[in-house]
Amino acid sequence: MSDVWGILSSIAVAVFLTWLFTEPRIYPESVDYAAQACASNEGWAYIEEGHSESASVKCKNGAEFDYKWNQLGAKK
Repeated sequence: MSDVWGILSSIAVAVFLTWLFTEPRIYPESVDYAAQACASNEGWAYIEEGHSESASVKCKNGAEFDYKWNQLGAKK
């Protein structure tokens, strides 16, 4: 019986680590926001969205804007 618990524990750990280390997808609304926020800052360099509500956009000239990705549109 202990073999079953070991296998189930290994699967649970693998699922948790996969969730923890994968990046969530970036939605079109986030790209639109980045383009608007960084229009006067030489364009956007990257968008960082984590597993929480908070996200940020970094522009090419170093400016950074924080936003809540779930407030950008109904598709989220």
